[in-house]
Amino acid sequence: MKQKRRLSYLEVPILLKATLQKTKWCTYLNAGPSLGYAMAGKSKSGDLKSDYNFSQSNRLELSLQGGAGFGVSLGSGTLLLDARYFFGLTHLVKEFDGPISIDIPGEEPFTTNVHLDADQKSRVLSFTLGYAFPLSAIASK
Repeated sequence: MKQKRRLSYLEVPILLKATLQKTKWCTYLNAGPSLGYAMAGKSKSGDLKSDYNFSQSNRLELSLQGGAGFGVSLGSGTLLLDARYFFGLTHLVKEFDGPISIDIPGEEPFTTNVHLDADQKSRVLSFTLGYAFPLSAIASK
């Protein structure tokens, strides 16, 4: 049976940025740790959809991020295009071996034994398009 899980995180990266070329066009590399908190989630198992139950999950996640990007001067700021790879270090689920109760609407509740493998970690490739403006531009207004 195919299972899917979609989680929404609040992510706080602490990245070092190395600028390789700084003209009208700028290229850069970035890398560093990141701390995330799972805010909400949805799960699907076959035709059954539900809100994700975090009782067997680690909501806090530590990861490493690394990427590259480029920017172009535009007005008082810079238009940026950034690509990053996110490598999770924390197990997403707690290891569990035992009975769980399952209650499907319209059917009799039942209990079954399950084994949750704790070796599940996040791997994410992300792309960002943004505009960076200097804070001095806001302060001078």
